[in-house]
Amino acid sequence: ATFDCSRRNLTSIPQQIWPNVTELDLSGNQLNLLHTKILKKLKHFQHLVKLNLSANYLPLLVQQHFYHLPSLEILDLSGCKLAAVKPGALLNFPRLQKLFLDNDGLQTPVPAVLRLHGWVEVVDGTSNLPGSDRPKEVVQVGWRRERHSDFDMDTDNGIFLRKLLAEVPENIDTRNTTGNNEKRSPDAWKYLVAALVTAISLSVLITIGAKCKLIHRYLSSYRHSRLSEGDGASQCDPANFDVGFSSHGNIPNSNMVLICRNYMGSVNMSEIDHLMPIMMKREEEAELSPLVSHGSTHFLYIKHNNIYLVAVTKKNTNAALVYSFLYKLVEVFTEYFKVVEEESIRDNFVTVYELLDEIMDFGFPQTTDSKILLEYITQQGHKLEVGAPRPPATVTNAVSWRSEGIRYRKNEVFMDVIESVNLLVSATGSVLRSEILGCIKLKVVLSGMPELRLGLNDKVLFEITGREKSKSVELEDVKFHQCVRLSRFENDRTISFIPPDGESELMSYRLNTTVKPLIWIESVIEKFTHSRVEIKVKARSQFKSRSTANNVVILVPVPSDADSPKFKTSTGSAKWVPEKSAVEWTIKSFPGGKEYIMRAHFGLPSVESDEQEAKRPITVKFEIPYFTVSGIQVRYLKIIEKSGYQALPWVRYITQSG
Repeated sequence: ATFDCSRRNLTSIPQQIWPNVTELDLSGNQLNLLHTKILKKLKHFQHLVKLNLSANYLPLLVQQHFYHLPSLEILDLSGCKLAAVKPGALLNFPRLQKLFLDNDGLQTPVPAVLRLHGWVEVVDGTSNLPGSDRPKEVVQVGWRRERHSDFDMDTDNGIFLRKLLAEVPENIDTRNTTGNNEKRSPDAWKYLVAALVTAISLSVLITIGAKCKLIHRYLSSYRHSRLSEGDGASQCDPANFDVGFSSHGNIPNSNMVLICRNYMGSVNMSEIDHLMPIMMKREEEAELSPLVSHGSTHFLYIKHNNIYLVAVTKKNTNAALVYSFLYKLVEVFTEYFKVVEEESIRDNFVTVYELLDEIMDFGFPQTTDSKILLEYITQQGHKLEVGAPRPPATVTNAVSWRSEGIRYRKNEVFMDVIESVNLLVSATGSVLRSEILGCIKLKVVLSGMPELRLGLNDKVLFEITGREKSKSVELEDVKFHQCVRLSRFENDRTISFIPPDGESELMSYRLNTTVKPLIWIESVIEKFTHSRVEIKVKARSQFKSRSTANNVVILVPVPSDADSPKFKTSTGSAKWVPEKSAVEWTIKSFPGGKEYIMRAHFGLPSVESDEQEAKRPITVKFEIPYFTVSGIQVRYLKIIEKSGYQALPWVRYITQSG
């Protein structure tokens, strides 16, 4: 990776630079290289091969100024007002080959620096010593500029490092300041030794990279041997694909591949470069789809925040399984990094590669349970235990989602019943679409291996037992955590399970029932002679007065060319959000059975556009604690453990906007 941050008047090193950068240009800025924070930041770039710090400020170069950069080969300190290079200053750069010091004003001759660090070629294009103090050998040396073969960019544009080559007469030894014109011995053996050392170093780096699971994306996974693809091209493979992450958005390096893992080697990963142009073209034509094909290569993708997670395959793969895997991948990364976005992927790329290698083997998903992965892929260092390595017990246990030997002083279970209401109402007041999406989340703080039994007011269960069905709920599309015994649920509708430790989602469900809007919205928009517009919004809560909606946010769209906003509210606060072309009305507490009004005035341009602007719906966000719109209830939660300890179960109900 190459980063060009030259001529930007920077006073610190940007945070956006990748940790695995190999070529970095920071020339022409205002960096004080004596500053401790700047030097500590440089030590994170352990893979740097070429570093350009010219035209900054570094008057003295000593060993303490730079941290260990094991891969650095070329360092440019030209024009840094460097007055002296102390003995041992370059010991932190074991592989340094060239050091550029032109226009620095050194008070010691360049040959002296060569004598201090004989393995480094010091290039001084303009001679640092003034007037008669310049050694005769340096005066006789002619200099010319030439582009380095490793770069294809023009040095005049400040893209990257300049390479200065010295034309030295054969009878001059620039490493000797005594003036003796002795012939140098042939240097051919030096290049041979350098080539051998480079080859050995590359072999060592590749071996270390394999051990750390950091092999480049074009190399196959070191743990897998290639299997024969067989003869069943027409059959549907359960899953067989490669995974990549691509950034997208208004950022300097948008539409770039962040992380890529090629599990099989059957797909050329340069194919990913075709994805974004195809998607942009389809977006213009309003033909976007979750699956994109380019020739015989298929891209299955999801978007999360500002990144795309893309699975690439050339086979007839089970698409539902692939999308399920991608969403599960987001859950695992969220467990590790809290927020999954471009910056968190860059900052934790080592952990991401480790997770990708454990989650999938040879294109087939393996372990996607974050609780299991957290046991042996950690973000903290740990002391290696003496003895033969063993896999975590949870991998081989019958109950893989919970470890043995868990102990707590106080045993408790916290249960949240959360329902999200999705509702769409027409301008005439009729309900166009209505559904309830619910889930039950657990936070388990229990010792040992307890068994939990959960009872709900399930309509099917009430029918089996012959109970009254008036207060029961008919659940649809029920999805359980893997810990639930499905066979028992099918037989007698009993939810029995050994819970995972900590937080988890026990189950989710859906109800297709007609629900009246919990917060009813009425709006009136009046335009006056194309010069101003007045909006009146009335909000009324339609739930019982004992309940209260918290953090209510009503987003009212307005014309995009409106200006000069004025607001008046009976409660709460209103503000103009120009990036959304909407008014945001916020009410912290909205009791049941209450009604509030908001008025807004906007100015309009005198010339009205010919195109009629689409009318967007008003959106409402809210949260009502201790209330469920479906009427679902937890009838009991029994905790059974062989030690017989007492545990406290807690339950909380929340209804929120979808």
